[in-house]
Amino acid sequence: MKTYVWALYASLLLYSCGANNTNRQDGKEDASTEQTQKAKKEQGLVTLDVTKDYPEKKIVLQDLADVKYIPLETKKNALLPNSAGCLGYVSDSLIVARTSDNEIVLFNGDGSVRSSFRHVGQGSKEYQYIIGMAVDPKAQEIFIVDYLLKYRMQVYSFTGQYKRTLPIPYKMILNSLQDFSADCLLACDMDVNQGISNRAKPYMLLSKKTGEIVKELDIHFTKRMSNRMSKPFGENQTISAALGYDPIVRCEDSYVIGDLSADTIYTYTPQGVLSPMLVRTPPVLSMETPKVLLPDYRAGSYFFFYLVDFEFDFETRTGFPDKYMVYDYAAGKTYVCKLVNRDCEEQEIQLGDGGVTNKAWNTACYTIPSSMLIEQSEAGKVHGPLKEIAAGRTDDDNPVLAIVRFKN
Repeated sequence: MKTYVWALYASLLLYSCGANNTNRQDGKEDASTEQTQKAKKEQGLVTLDVTKDYPEKKIVLQDLADVKYIPLETKKNALLPNSAGCLGYVSDSLIVARTSDNEIVLFNGDGSVRSSFRHVGQGSKEYQYIIGMAVDPKAQEIFIVDYLLKYRMQVYSFTGQYKRTLPIPYKMILNSLQDFSADCLLACDMDVNQGISNRAKPYMLLSKKTGEIVKELDIHFTKRMSNRMSKPFGENQTISAALGYDPIVRCEDSYVIGDLSADTIYTYTPQGVLSPMLVRTPPVLSMETPKVLLPDYRAGSYFFFYLVDFEFDFETRTGFPDKYMVYDYAAGKTYVCKLVNRDCEEQEIQLGDGGVTNKAWNTACYTIPSSMLIEQSEAGKVHGPLKEIAAGRTDDDNPVLAIVRFKN
């Protein structure tokens, strides 16, 4: 999982992260609790106790999936971070990523650079900073959620041509965004302030043409945790730490939705059917130090997720300790998961790599830093096609992308 730490003037924090309280429903039971109780009655629904200690289970990736390695080409204008969080779309033939300098880079399926563009600026056809991104491979369009205070999405072609600007409803933070259909994006408003969500129903479909809300999903809150923790810092300043996570994960034949504050994990199909998949206990909002359950991927009989203690030490700037977990539907059991790649013995894998990645169906991916790959190869711990790839890399090269296609 990722942790972000920053200091802001208090006035800026309130302005950029304030909540619109028009959706507050005082005097009612927390809607997420109502949904949880209803979901528990669903026949066969899994209930998971987050307070228990679970045994470890080692899973070899190749037993579940076919793995393909793509050494991403290294160029001056295409230098990527090692995290899969830089990826906006991944398939066997197209990879769309962003650099730390907010440049969009398109790679071919073999990892060669196809094109790139960077339209950073203050203009009406530019973006200041990339908050979120979604890719429509059929229409060949890239949707960029601009700097928070802009409340807009900029849409570009694969060659970087400006197409249109979509307004975002005021104070919505859309850093979780997925390509849903030919007409719509699936999005989540992540803005929460003082336990109140910016919207009572923060999950929605947005029009790709106008940015308007087409449909609100029936996942609603009256109380909701923020992914940020804050404390005073100096005079008129606040220091904050944020847990980086993506509540919407694109999996086999549906999306998995798991909100920080929700007691129920849902699936949402391309046909628009929302169904409970798993219920956690005790309720997250009832815990003094919440243990939050965040989805990573569902494949076959396995559901991979993170279990995170929502706590942070501002003195040491460490916190949000997490365990990588798996629920085995076939066995009906939960484990602390040690997911390993037979070709690289020492790298423990998390399929989403803690990043926000819009993937092709039935596809997961993670990144292998070139420096780590070379070190492990020299120690004799890299095998198969990865060993040959390692021989041609340098420490400063872009990471190697592992594309994981799950077996039917």
